[in-house]
Formats: sequence, C-alpha cells, structure tokens
Amino acid sequence: MTSRTIESPNIEDAPATVDELLESAWLSRQNFGCAQCDNTIATLISVQQQDPTH
Repeated sequence: MTSRTIESPNIEDAPATVDELLESAWLSRQNFGCAQCDNTIATLISVQQQDPTH
C-alpha cells in the first residue's frame, strides 16, 4: 500500500479541524484519478490531525 500526505492550505479560512476538512470544498477538489483515463486510482481512507508542535 502507498500513502500520500495532503496538507491543508495555510490560509486564513483553511479548515482547522478534521471535521471541517472532511466537509470542505478544498478536500473534494483533490484529484485521486488517472489524468489519462479519469479512473479512480486512490481512495482516501484516513484523516489525521497532527500536533503542530511536533
């Protein structure tokens, strides 16, 4: 299995919590499809919020 880290944008109205991120339009615009055939090539299976002090 392969994993990919996607970081929420560092802008004023960016999602601040996991729930906000899951409901955000930003996340829905992330592409997990093949650019040539448009088939799905990945599935989002986990979202974690990391402690910014680490």
